Amino acid sequence: MIVTDNHIARLLTNQQVDISDVEFLEDYTVGHPSTKIYRNNKTGLYMASCQALPKVNPDGIRICGDEPNLTMVGWVLSGGKHLAKPNVFTCSVDSLAIELVSLGSRFTARGQSVGWEPRVYLNGVEQHCGSPTVLLIDSTNPNYHNNVIEWDYGICKRRLRQIEGFISDHKIVYSNPHGEVRVKLNQSGDLKLSLSAAIDAEGNPLGRVEGDEEIVSAEEFNKVVYPVTIGASLPVYSTSSDGYNRILTQATWDAAYTAANANNSDAVGDIIKIQTYRVAADNWNCGRGYLYFDPSAAAGGTVTGVVAGFYGESLDEHDAGHADLGVVEGLQSDPFDNADYGDHRTQDTLLHADYHDVSASWHLDDYNDITFNAGGITVVQTAIDAPANVKLCTRVRGDITDTDPTSANLLRFWSNEKGAGKLPRLVITYTPAVTFIPTVTIL
Repeated sequence: MIVTDNHIARLLTNQQVDISDVEFLEDYTVGHPSTKIYRNNKTGLYMASCQALPKVNPDGIRICGDEPNLTMVGWVLSGGKHLAKPNVFTCSVDSLAIELVSLGSRFTARGQSVGWEPRVYLNGVEQHCGSPTVLLIDSTNPNYHNNVIEWDYGICKRRLRQIEGFISDHKIVYSNPHGEVRVKLNQSGDLKLSLSAAIDAEGNPLGRVEGDEEIVSAEEFNKVVYPVTIGASLPVYSTSSDGYNRILTQATWDAAYTAANANNSDAVGDIIKIQTYRVAADNWNCGRGYLYFDPSAAAGGTVTGVVAGFYGESLDEHDAGHADLGVVEGLQSDPFDNADYGDHRTQDTLLHADYHDVSASWHLDDYNDITFNAGGITVVQTAIDAPANVKLCTRVRGDITDTDPTSANLLRFWSNEKGAGKLPRLVITYTPAVTFIPTVTIL
């Protein structure tokens, strides 16, 4: 089969490989549900294109197509309920109530379940909504169709969104509700949704989580940039969820740079944000990103090359060179937590030859590719041999070099939760393991 993946085709062209020499060898399988394999019939080298979202569920059913026909996950109406199309979980929506059952993943056992029936309150008074509607186009990622269910509460819209191995339940507030908004999830079961602070349109955190409730105060709503997203989510796939953590509102740059623990993190949003930022003379921020890839499809192989791909979301650089991208070996927990922020302060050895100059090239409509050097190849080979996930940490140059910013230096790229066509990739070129076939000589 020929190569149809645009990213792989471009990588081959950049490496001066004749694309006609390369064939698509192996599709996603239960064994490696998030990796495709290609073979160069001229050199004998293989390429494993790794991402994090599964394309095949544990029962061997394909759950997402390839570009341009990505839409397979979604909702169908049956017996008055909205039911999820094949995914790594089953899910039913009955009025406001949701019931999800895992088919099995790295962090969930088959049959584990969670149910929830959110209630929305404004100043303690419950808000009501009309009947749910399935949206034709996913506003988060238009590659998906019919995968979002929406309820309108007047003060906010609730959107239940599913992609491969991931479901989120967000409440989006478009204008000041003039009061405290409280969302009570009413969860039950042996799985739990991840609750997190709300964010405004500029990514500023607000609100708080108390038990099974997400709360944003009236005072906070008076200061934010709209819309505000209040959200709960559940990843159900084979690696930890990627994301970032930040230390915010520190009195000095040194305090932000040397902090042992972050005070803000996001493992379920659709953007990874890394930064150095002087907000004011007494307000300094710094942020680092974390990714995980399963390289097991290359088991037994000898790695000869690695390219990491990041689909750009935005760039805001005020100090020349400060936002240049650096990728280092990740030491983060599995999944990552706020303590991982401090653990990466001294991780300053790049896995590639030099920083990626974002002022010269930072694509917002395609992948930005980082070619690993010998040290980066060794990190990936070690993970394959272990076996273990490849863990990466992304930092901007100003963070790695401990250079005081004078303003904002923000680099953003799409995370797994953005979904197909835009999530981070790791492309591993390798010589496959040699299979010896015994021979018998008859004398």
